Amino acid sequence: ADAMIAQATEQANSMVSQASEEANSMVAQANEQTTEMINEHEIMQRAYAHANEKICLSHCLHLRNIL
Repeated sequence: ADAMIAQATEQANSMVSQASEEANSMVAQANEQTTEMINEHEIMQRAYAHANEKICLSHCLHLRNIL
């Protein structure tokens, strides 16, 4: 009986350890994806700001040519 309890405990500990490793891996992957999304968002924000600068400059030059 003690041997069966020890074997069941060992199996349970092994399952918990494996599940913990998988969970940690999933969290690490989610963190990596979050970082990538934040970086992409920052790149897009810079691109929009740059485009708006170009548009504003274009409008200013156009208005200067009209006046």
